[in-house]
Amino acid sequence: MTVLLWIVVAVLLLLGFAGLVVPVLPDALLLLAGFLVYHFFINGDVLTASFWWTAGILTVVVIAVDYIASGMGAQKYGASKWSVVSAALGVVIFPFILGPIGLIVGPFLAVVVTEWLLRKTLVDSLKIGLGTIAGFLGGILVKGLIMCALVVWFLWRALG
Repeated sequence: MTVLLWIVVAVLLLLGFAGLVVPVLPDALLLLAGFLVYHFFINGDVLTASFWWTAGILTVVVIAVDYIASGMGAQKYGASKWSVVSAALGVVIFPFILGPIGLIVGPFLAVVVTEWLLRKTLVDSLKIGLGTIAGFLGGILVKGLIMCALVVWFLWRALG
């Protein structure tokens, strides 16, 4: 039974990392679910209160980075509030149309078209679109690093 539970934990952790690039998967929440399965069904003594407080705070940070990163990249290059909204919609809609490449192309196209429709020049619209992509990729990097640190800490506690 313990082996099966470890498989569930591993699948939840892997799905959490898949959530970095698949917008419908709640990345940090899946990691937290994996930790919870371990704590409640495998060993409730290993993960301390400090682990849970830190994991909870970092989960909130990872979720916040999701919503802030692309918008910050776009705003740095002069995006309107409508571009921030269109970038978020692009991340959600375009992967269903274009597959995984839609995660990059979607927000870029959505922002470029939005800014162009708002009467910015094509060059400025392209710069804002690239800023959005830079913010999005930077957000994935930050989230990935935080999630890796949490998993390493978890494994160190669980296996050590």
